[in-house]
Amino acid sequence: MSSNAKKRQDEGLDLFAYFERETSSSEEDLGFGEGEAADVSEGLTASRKVEVYSVSELTERIKSLLEGEFFQVWVSGEISNLSRPKSGHLYFTLKDEKAQMSAVMWRSFAQRVPFEVSDGQKVLAKGKVSVYPSRGNYQILVETLEPQGMGALQLAFEQLKKRLGEEGLFDPAHKKPIPRFPQRVGLLTSATGAAIQDMLRTLYQDFTLVEVYIYPVAVQGEEAKYEIVRAIEDCNRWVEEGKLDLDLLIVGRGGGSLEDLWAFNEELVARAIFASKIPIISAVGHEVDFSISDFVADRRALTPTAAAQMVMENYRRFAAALPEIQNRLQFAARRYLQDRYQRFIHLVGRPCFQQPLDFIRFLEQRLDEFAGRLDWPWEQVQRRYQQVLEHIGSRLNRLGEQFFQLYEPRLKALGGKLEALCPQKVLRRGYSIVEDGDGRPVYSVEDLSEGQGLRIKFRDGEAEVVVQKILGKKDCQ
Repeated sequence: MSSNAKKRQDEGLDLFAYFERETSSSEEDLGFGEGEAADVSEGLTASRKVEVYSVSELTERIKSLLEGEFFQVWVSGEISNLSRPKSGHLYFTLKDEKAQMSAVMWRSFAQRVPFEVSDGQKVLAKGKVSVYPSRGNYQILVETLEPQGMGALQLAFEQLKKRLGEEGLFDPAHKKPIPRFPQRVGLLTSATGAAIQDMLRTLYQDFTLVEVYIYPVAVQGEEAKYEIVRAIEDCNRWVEEGKLDLDLLIVGRGGGSLEDLWAFNEELVARAIFASKIPIISAVGHEVDFSISDFVADRRALTPTAAAQMVMENYRRFAAALPEIQNRLQFAARRYLQDRYQRFIHLVGRPCFQQPLDFIRFLEQRLDEFAGRLDWPWEQVQRRYQQVLEHIGSRLNRLGEQFFQLYEPRLKALGGKLEALCPQKVLRRGYSIVEDGDGRPVYSVEDLSEGQGLRIKFRDGEAEVVVQKILGKKDCQ
């Protein structure tokens, strides 16, 4: 920026002061004082034709002067009256305590702003001054916006962190448990960086129990966020389709500046980590570095090496405990064998093992005793119980006869009543039975309708009739 331009910017882009200086300098160049210049001006007006500008010509002249002088300026101020039309452009006002000016930021520049622009933000705007001829207004066409007091990336980080936190993406309830003994681990990082070497060295330092799948991705630059998202989605899709079996993913890279690590602060990456069905460890930068992916992931590792150590942690603990487990197993085995040996000695000392023939003779004697008990007069037992059964049978016959003699008159009376209620008996007494078309008895005129077909059963036959008119109880009186 030239010294003259800087001077005019500090004076607040006062157009009237600018043209006043230009006019006074012209008068001084002619060699007149202030009073003399006014007289000469009137004389010149009278003696020759005055140059007259049209509005558009004058506006174009002002536009040329402003845009030529202030083609690149920095302006500090507060954003107000922010408008975001569907076109993607930003329209707002930059103001301070004494003045304000219109500002426009075209979509191509607005898309590059890493933080969310809002009213009330104090910013530094870089751009060029332009005149809007149709309204006669001047404005600044902003190309770059930086927040005052905080870097643009840091502000974008805080804004995204707050918004995703309010949506619940950091909620511990959504965290998936990390497997205690993962057997298949996917590494999503640069294939040429130090991070991949550190993780592989740590994973294979003491054991070769873990299968490692490397998915190379860019970890910085404009395309890094897209590659990381695609890698996470591919791994989940392959697992779902059965093409790959993964227990865990590690997403990360080594240390660097905030700009270098920015891919892991992108909203696209955060949402891909949140949507992953495979547990994810975020391992970005050094211990002091925090990224949005650290908050969204199921577990945060201080460094890529620390992430690999998390994977192998339980394996190493188990390996460290193996000597103690081995000692306990040996001790338990010795005690078991000693106990079995003592029981063996005790059994061997029994008489049946010392004098086996005597024991066999004892068993033969007991067997003979049981055989003697079984040699009973079975025919006598059978005759005895046969007599008992015959006696019980004769008693049952007598009781049956007495039962029928007692209840026979009552049964005959009930049979007579049932026979009197038989429908055929009723028909013989001059009554008839009315049924509808489905053979169901008709009990009331409320069940009838005019034109309905009926069947009437008599003592000696049936007749089919059609209802012509329904008469109620009152009509029949």
